[in-house]
Amino acid sequence: MKEKIKKYVMQSSGIKRYIIIQFISVILFVLINVQTYTNRTLNIYLYIILGFVIMYCTYRIHRKTMSIGINHLSKEEVAKEIDKRVKKDNILKKGPKIVIIGGGSGLGNILKGLKEHTSNITAIVTTFDNGSSTGKLREEFDVLAPGDIRQCITALSTSESSMERLLSYRFKDGHLDNHSLGNLFLVAMTDIMGSFPAAIKKISDIFSVIGRVLPITLDKMTLCAQFSDGSVANGEDSIPKLRKR
Repeated sequence: MKEKIKKYVMQSSGIKRYIIIQFISVILFVLINVQTYTNRTLNIYLYIILGFVIMYCTYRIHRKTMSIGINHLSKEEVAKEIDKRVKKDNILKKGPKIVIIGGGSGLGNILKGLKEHTSNITAIVTTFDNGSSTGKLREEFDVLAPGDIRQCITALSTSESSMERLLSYRFKDGHLDNHSLGNLFLVAMTDIMGSFPAAIKKISDIFSVIGRVLPITLDKMTLCAQFSDGSVANGEDSIPKLRKR
């Protein structure tokens, strides 16, 4: 049992040990506060010590979190990279508040540029797409179109390059032929979380997304177009096809 506890505390990136120490310190802090019969002077010293421990653990947890993904660097390089990230994060938090509405790959490209200047971004994304993988998933699982949402999450991720390869990967054979992994992930998370917005929020947290990504509507809607000859195209995917006729 002792070995299991030791292994649990020491494993991973070292964050768990600080979380446990911080939790114990908070409990002791509360217990000392309710123990009115103890020496008042001793209580003050214990408050100072526990307060220091709590703040130190908070600092270490933050540093450990910031160092995720750069553990392969030397200690000096890790320290410089963390300081760089902290400074950049503080600058981005003071950036302008921007709301952008749209969809498609164009929106994703704009978001990639905006996240370099501010973290106060809200992307309101269209959910009308019905082509390719998105269209099949909409029809089969009765969900909102995940394609454009997935592209925005990828664009705003702090690990953009690796996330783009992962979430944009398309299967080439079998029942999943042409399906995007990111789209399937969104559909699965919607079922797990119980709603599309909750799924977006959870995935955004997992991939450390800067800003917020919101669907433009929660209603299942279809984009339509009426042409000059009176004909109507139902569905974004069918509009360019009918227009060419």
